Amino acid sequence: MDSPAQEVYYSNPISTMVGADALVRFNFGDYTLLFQPYYGVSRGEQALVPQEVVGGVPKLTCDQLMNCTWGPSPSGTVAYADFTADGLTGVNLSFGSDVFTVRAGYLQTW
Repeated sequence: MDSPAQEVYYSNPISTMVGADALVRFNFGDYTLLFQPYYGVSRGEQALVPQEVVGGVPKLTCDQLMNCTWGPSPSGTVAYADFTADGLTGVNLSFGSDVFTVRAGYLQTW
């Protein structure tokens, strides 16, 4: 299985969190449910703003008569901004067996 491009991970400004969590495991025969609620803060992080434009993708330009041409790819800009999140509250769920795993998560901050 391929992983997403590194740019996907760079767009998430939360790499560390100070807080608390709990991990609760429920077994149902051959199946396991993991429940992980958490709460914390994230400070002093850097966020990627705006998203980087990936090079190598040609730009399609069309005039009023719909004559279209492919031009050079747009160059992207990368800017970083300070990021702080208080009150990170969320839950992660994982359900599966030896054959499969399904994961879901929810995060809210203010």
